[in-house]
Amino acid sequence: MRALIVTLGSHGDLYPFLAIGRALEARGHHCTVLVDPFFAREAACAGLEMRPLPDAISFEKLSRHPHLFHRFRGPGLLMRNLASATLPLTEALRHNLSTHDPDLLLAHHIVLPAAWVAGERGIPHANVVLAPFAWNTAADPVPTIQVGPGAWRGRQARMLARLLDPVLRTACDAWVNGLRARAGFPPARNAFWGGFRGGELNLGMWPSAFRPPLPGDPAQGVICGFPSYDGDPNTRLDDDLERFLEAGEPPIVFTLGSTAVNSADGFFAIAARACARLGRRGVLLVGRGNVPPAVPSHDVIAVSWAPHSLLFPRALANVHHGGIGTCAQALRAGRPTLVIPHAYDQFNNAVRVEALGAGLMLARHRLTAARLHEKLEVCIGDASIGARAEALRGRLTGEDGACVAARHLERLVDSGGRAAA
Repeated sequence: MRALIVTLGSHGDLYPFLAIGRALEARGHHCTVLVDPFFAREAACAGLEMRPLPDAISFEKLSRHPHLFHRFRGPGLLMRNLASATLPLTEALRHNLSTHDPDLLLAHHIVLPAAWVAGERGIPHANVVLAPFAWNTAADPVPTIQVGPGAWRGRQARMLARLLDPVLRTACDAWVNGLRARAGFPPARNAFWGGFRGGELNLGMWPSAFRPPLPGDPAQGVICGFPSYDGDPNTRLDDDLERFLEAGEPPIVFTLGSTAVNSADGFFAIAARACARLGRRGVLLVGRGNVPPAVPSHDVIAVSWAPHSLLFPRALANVHHGGIGTCAQALRAGRPTLVIPHAYDQFNNAVRVEALGAGLMLARHRLTAARLHEKLEVCIGDASIGARAEALRGRLTGEDGACVAARHLERLVDSGGRAAA
């Protein structure tokens, strides 16, 4: 099998596709990944052939935009960028499908033209959905638009969704159909959510323990599990960080992933002050190229980055923004977690983490050293949270979701483009 893989977004959007590509290659197939040239090194480390996306699609430029992780302005900014990228992305897909002649097109669910071009070309298209919010179904106990924990907030979100859904669906479908027209495709029904839930195969890259199968899920949907990939397999912890970890009790780890870290807005200074209040050690992952805050004592260390899979299990607790890739690593670590969501699916992921009892959630707009201190005291001090986090870790250490996805992709191609049960 020859597979063409295309994804947009951050490292958290890239790594699951590299994981699936590696799993397919391990089974004797050939994969080419179509990504932003910014990620050329990551593709090379994964051992996959890489082809560049057009210059019009620049992760590096977008990732440092001050509004990207604004709760309300961010989605508008992202939609404008997706709109401007539609034509060059469509042409890049057409070109690569023609020159690569793959048996399968595997795409991130936000790569809307993937389904259009695959249909035009007549090859199977598999959609990869990284977080449960995109499977939007009324049966989900955590509604897509729920932004805070608790049953009453869930009821409130469901009521609001019933009011807003017709309006939002109409507006979003008009937006997508405008993009389709610009790229030379006819209008489609249910163009927005249907695009997220479409494909001859729709792979949900989370485990059932995080969000189980539910009525209303895509008919061709398969829940695979979290993919196990965290970058270059040869990467290890920085020597200074390793010495810090060995020199005392487990620290609290603070991270905002690879993209939200560029919109930290004092997050790490607040984290350092909260550690001082708690009398705990801390590790601040401040991001490559970012200036670390002045830390109040030698008990807090600031480093640019560290592999979450190696660092999180050695933490007392992990504090993060709720990106699905970071959530996966934190839950796999089996340590209590505090989620401070910024935008997009992060609120939905955070609510699920608290509902599972493996951690807590704190609203970003309420973030202060005092509130962070209070939440962390509960996370660390409540033995039941630690016990549930450890129990959940045990449920997440089964088969790699990328390997499950690879098997289903093989069946899809073997069946001539029809999803196999």
